[in-house]
Amino acid sequence: RSLTVRGVPQTQTGGQGPVRGALLALAQRTLTALGRPVCYIAVDQRYRFVTRALLDWSGKPQSEVLGREVVEVDGRELYQLYHAYLEAALNGERVSFERQLSSVKRNAFWVRVDYYPDRGPRGDIRGVLATYTDVDNIKQMELEAGEREHRLRIVTDSVSLPIFYFDRAFRLRFANKPYGDYVGVAVDDLPGQPPTNFVAAAALDDVVGCVRRAFPGPTGPHDKVISSSLCRR
Repeated sequence: RSLTVRGVPQTQTGGQGPVRGALLALAQRTLTALGRPVCYIAVDQRYRFVTRALLDWSGKPQSEVLGREVVEVDGRELYQLYHAYLEAALNGERVSFERQLSSVKRNAFWVRVDYYPDRGPRGDIRGVLATYTDVDNIKQMELEAGEREHRLRIVTDSVSLPIFYFDRAFRLRFANKPYGDYVGVAVDDLPGQPPTNFVAAAALDDVVGCVRRAFPGPTGPHDKVISSSLCRR
């Protein structure tokens, strides 16, 4: 989209000129002032712009980043892990992924990287704008939650009774191994599924009614015997 700036000459050559240069410099100063870790990677996979915040995160001076190839800055081993995301973005795909950063100033921490393809007036890809968001606290909580679930599963799997957990949307969120064996479904395939996927129709109304009665708060034993028709084998 063409930009008109009052009082600034509009003459440009090949898309370059005073206006484009001034606007580019303004955009770079604005991004730097915001304090957000942001960079621009051109189609040749070289860093053409990088904010001070990102340099602080990486622990590298500007001279070791600006104008250099991504593989040179990140190292070939790390580049092999993530280059597919960059190449997808350079092919026009909006990409997000998580990775770890580390530097002499900070131990390894998790960030979410978002790649936004930059298209020219004719739709050609000129490069990628990349933003980095600190998600280390969220990632640590996810890892801790995973560890707690793992410990819970060790305990519940050792119990001979089937144990399961439904949410209010009637999606199964947790089940121990005896329950998976009981309904004839691998326990790893159960989370997220509704009971209609693994409970026989003859027993479904009974199961759903029992769960609905539990949602308001009352607890107690099931008042009917569910036959072997519960399993959909």
